[in-house]
Amino acid sequence: MRKLTLCLALWLAAGIGFSGNTVRLNSRHFTVLLTEPDGWVLDTKSAAQIAHFVLHERGTPWRQAEAVVFGRFSPRGESETAETLILEDEGRFRLECPAADVRERDLELESPYPFTVKSFRCPGSRIELVAVATLPSSFTIFVLSSGRADLLESRLEAFKEILEGFRWLPREEPPRIRLPQPPE
Repeated sequence: MRKLTLCLALWLAAGIGFSGNTVRLNSRHFTVLLTEPDGWVLDTKSAAQIAHFVLHERGTPWRQAEAVVFGRFSPRGESETAETLILEDEGRFRLECPAADVRERDLELESPYPFTVKSFRCPGSRIELVAVATLPSSFTIFVLSSGRADLLESRLEAFKEILEGFRWLPREEPPRIRLPQPPE
């Protein structure tokens, strides 16, 4: 356990090899490490109705940002995969937008998580890249969203940095200590 803690501390001190800032989000059951690319800011409160966190360029509220990255966790069943989740989303998307353009997207990521990535586009609305990775009991979903394809493409390196810097760490529950019962 000490070796793992030391390796993790060294890994964190190294900044995961990115130019951005590493941010730690803790929950009762897990810890998430996220990379905040240079010039971007992580917000865990403003978009709570649609995402667990949002990343956008510093200096503008996320609603006015040219491009924004939403992140959320979604519970999954034992037989569910990232591919089945995206196929379900694609089906709903095509029902709402018969002229939908949905394509596979290879981002050539260096990540311990195999992200499944698709591009979703409906004429006259936002363009989104959806990246899904399977975690032990949930999915992590990242969405890069923009109103224009050129703006989305210009933020692609920041999106890749966010995906490559993502780490999910389970939190071990401390052992419960049983106190001896006094004799009767």
